[in-house]
Order: sequence, then structure tokens, then C-alpha cells
Amino acid sequence: MLTSHRFSCSLGTISLYFEDEALIGLDLEGSAGCGERLMAQLARHGIDPAAFRPEATPAALAVEQWLVNYAAGSREPFTLPRKLYGTPFQISVWNALEALGYDEVISYAELARRVGSNGYRAVGTAVGHNPIPIIIPCHRIVRQDGIIGRFGAGDGTETKRKLLRLEGHSY
Repeated sequence: MLTSHRFSCSLGTISLYFEDEALIGLDLEGSAGCGERLMAQLARHGIDPAAFRPEATPAALAVEQWLVNYAAGSREPFTLPRKLYGTPFQISVWNALEALGYDEVISYAELARRVGSNGYRAVGTAVGHNPIPIIIPCHRIVRQDGIIGRFGAGDGTETKRKLLRLEGHSY
């Protein structure tokens, strides 16, 4: 069963997408076009974007509460069910992102090293296709020179800066 849940909080307007009780996508609405990329990505893996039915399931309400708590400063780990659709390489990058602590901000090159890849650009592409931003913290990846870089959710770089500052980083 494919369901979706849309809500607003201090992070912005968020749409969550579920397959059964597992989170498979998060769209932080804004100018960055995250939702369109997410739906195209899910479609490539055989999921019909038109099949999502709006429903505030217990899983959806639990993820919403986690995000509201995160926005209020909670640093609890995300332990709710999630399922990733991507290539094996993308999934390895997303798993490495998920392992980052709240206190860690690293470069694309460092992330590439952690996943055993020489290609930081390929890693950057995988980061850009992250289907669950915030929860899988792609916002904690910056350029090698320390510049914040782009962000594909919400209002782009401004949203990335907001998330990093929320976590206590000075960007």
C-alpha cells in the first residue's frame, strides 16, 4: 500500500511517502524541485507516483513527530522503518550519510573515501538523489573548500544553511 502524508512545521511544508509502513521519500517543498526528482526516481523503480493515497497512518504521524522534534532541537536517532530505492552505489552512499553524527560535516571527497570510491562527483550525484533528505542528512556534506554547496530540497542553499545551524554548525 502506497500512502502519503503532508504537513507543515518550522522546517517548511513536508510531504512523506510510504510503502506499507516504511518511509520511502520525503519532499521538503520549495524552489529546489525535490518532489519532481523524487517522483521520477520512484517511477524508475516501478512505483507509480499516482498510486499514493493521502493517509495519516501511524507511521506517517511518527515520522512527522520525529521531524517536529528535530526542528525543536532533538538529536534522537531516526529508528523508524525506511526503505531505499536506488542503485547499489546510491544506497551505499545514503547508508554512509545516515551514519554521520549530528556533529559531523564532511566533504564530498571524504564521503567518497568512506564508501570506497575515487569518484567524489559520482558520490555527489548520489547525494543529490537522496530520497529522504533531513533524515538521511545530505545537508551535512559540503565542498572540499568548506563552502556550503548546493542543496536539492526546500529553498536550496538557504534550507541547507538553516539545517546546519539548527544542528549547531556555523554556516
